[in-house]
Amino acid sequence: MHVFFKTLLVLAARGRARLIIGSALVALCVFAVPTLKARAADAPTDYTATYQDIDHNGAIDAVVVTFNGALPLTVCAYNALDWVYVGNDIGGSISGGACDTAAGVMTLTLKGVVTGTTGVTNAPTLAFRNEGDRNNIANGAGVLENVSAVAVADNAPPVIIQTSPGNGATLVGLAVPIVVSFSERMNIARCVLSISPASLNFASITFAGNWNAALDTVTLHNSVNVPQGTRVTVTVGGCTAAAGPAELAANSSVPNTWSYTMLAGNSNLNPVGGPVEVAANSIDLFAPNGGETYAPGAQVSVDWIATADTFIDYRISYSADNGTAWTILSTVYGGSYTWTVPATATAKGLIKVEGLDPKGVVLASVVSASDFTVSSTIAAPVAGNQQQTTDPTVSGAYDAATAMADNPNINIDISLPATASPSACSPGTLVKGGSSPSVYYCGADGKRYVFVNDKDYFSWYPDFSTVTTISDDALGSIMIGGNVTYRPGSRMVKIVSDPRVYVVARGGVLRWVETEAEAASLYGADWNKTIDDISDSFFVNYKVGTPIVQ
Repeated sequence: MHVFFKTLLVLAARGRARLIIGSALVALCVFAVPTLKARAADAPTDYTATYQDIDHNGAIDAVVVTFNGALPLTVCAYNALDWVYVGNDIGGSISGGACDTAAGVMTLTLKGVVTGTTGVTNAPTLAFRNEGDRNNIANGAGVLENVSAVAVADNAPPVIIQTSPGNGATLVGLAVPIVVSFSERMNIARCVLSISPASLNFASITFAGNWNAALDTVTLHNSVNVPQGTRVTVTVGGCTAAAGPAELAANSSVPNTWSYTMLAGNSNLNPVGGPVEVAANSIDLFAPNGGETYAPGAQVSVDWIATADTFIDYRISYSADNGTAWTILSTVYGGSYTWTVPATATAKGLIKVEGLDPKGVVLASVVSASDFTVSSTIAAPVAGNQQQTTDPTVSGAYDAATAMADNPNINIDISLPATASPSACSPGTLVKGGSSPSVYYCGADGKRYVFVNDKDYFSWYPDFSTVTTISDDALGSIMIGGNVTYRPGSRMVKIVSDPRVYVVARGGVLRWVETEAEAASLYGADWNKTIDDISDSFFVNYKVGTPIVQ
């Protein structure tokens, strides 16, 4: 009888027996079944998923998976074969994962995600495949089997991805608007900008009426004259996303409160962007600046720096007759331009750099201090020649060791001139303020230069042992000259939204490495481990040159 009862219970539990026998047996069968159903309910069967911007830089970097409403697990291991991720508007792919077994949560890290993709319309999807019985997600009650693709919900708050004028900018013209760009479409009725001093008329312009069509960028203009040196402080608050998590988060690199210093303006200023008074010395030309002799066909680096955050582009021109006639060479964004010296000889050569506003109006200009010479009687400079004006790896063949050797420090890489320097910022040293971890390079021009992240820093220095801490007041007295780019030859780089891989030459010139074979010839078999991603927001620090020719 004991064996009979046991067999009957097994059949009843499997749903294969419908026996009508004595009431005692029926009661016994009914008593046995609920225990098995309760055990099955504790096994992982499904999950929810949200995408997140963990480092708050405006780009999605993780998908957080929660199993059965945070069901504790005993086995939780990442295996790339288990997960099927489709990025849709976000793009990217899964690069790894980590699990919290007690919380029943796995965090899948993403790479190659399109920048500025919080609050997307076509959300990514995530499916699970337990093919081959890998059983990587399980507890004592069972394992997670196949789960069809589920939509990954938005759990990434909006952030500010760019502000203009930038934090710490100086000599900003009155016609320069305040521009704030967000990582996604915003609920514009909730956003508030607090701007001081109150004497500026930014607040008198309807905030909601100055958004772009995508509702992710707002622009405000000023038309009130102020004394030169007026410090403007802007705070963005109250903003919420049009969809998804509501509250604006703090970006890891772009603050929600920032300040800049203004120029004095002229009383006839057009509030939507007319002429602006710019200091006469707001562009410094380093080279060619007179007295040089160049060979026809030589590649010469035209280098300058702007001391005003007013210019959108720079127009470069050449004169062979001491400025009587000018030939426009190019219009560029950054502070350097590679010029091919023309074939016609002259002893009256000049270069002119003009700073332009968004409408192409010239706001300031600078010309070589004296004539330079183009002579066909000298040979073009070669690698190692002391007269060489450019990094030989800027064009033609590229060699990583040569690029590093020819750019031993940031002064040479940026082509900074030697000038009187503040005592707190000795040329070639590293400094930081007492209340901030940010480290700056002291340039030969007496200004401090910003490392945009740790990878940028470590392309130049092995550690922080040579950093000197100075007071915040002393640091604030040193003008910011610009951002530091990767040391030429140290690493290859790519832009987050661009699959192309580049090498770096002097002055932040990027040169496309067109094939894997070329990359291997430059950096060896492990070339793919020597690539760093550059944020799209820092791409403006670089200039795209010619692809490498090996």
